[in-house]
Amino acid sequence: MAAWALLHLTSTSSAYIENMWGWTADHDLDGNRQQNIATGRGALIEATKGTWMIGTSMEHHVLYHYNFNGAANVFTGLQQTETPYWQGAAGKLAPYPWDNALIPSDPTFQNCGSSDTLCRMSWMEIVKDCKDLVLYSASDLAFIFSSGTQTNSIDVKNNSAIYLYATNTLHFANIFTENGKALVPQQKGASGNFAMNSVAGYFA
Repeated sequence: MAAWALLHLTSTSSAYIENMWGWTADHDLDGNRQQNIATGRGALIEATKGTWMIGTSMEHHVLYHYNFNGAANVFTGLQQTETPYWQGAAGKLAPYPWDNALIPSDPTFQNCGSSDTLCRMSWMEIVKDCKDLVLYSASDLAFIFSSGTQTNSIDVKNNSAIYLYATNTLHFANIFTENGKALVPQQKGASGNFAMNSVAGYFA
């Protein structure tokens, strides 16, 4: 277990963040050493007083990369996520090793079977109990070529006036779910280069 999270914007915060790479070094580029460095969360965003995030990235976190929880008046542009290399069929399953240290805003993965290796993997984005959010041009990537397609990418629940434009995903069965249930499968996305799917959505 490494850091609890890389960024937490509380409900009373207002921030402008530009060019931030929130990365966990969970794989060895120089050899064959297996690494399971487990950062619990990427960005927990609960801000309500005006927040701008431009050119940010959260990669290789156990539970989620971006969690917009009760947030309002938030704009994000050009954001990127990437599943932990060691998770799923390649190794341990979420929420391990944070299963005994979850908070109410964390996903529990109870919508997945206990041994479902492609479902119990980090969420790219969670958007719950939010209003007035614009999420523009996200790139959500699952680099698990040899072990199949990750089940879920983005979960939405109980939101008002949230807008997602140019959401691009790679290797996910479901681009959007609603409270863990399939809402937009990858077949509904417009197929583009590098086998990516791009969608735009408005969730009232």
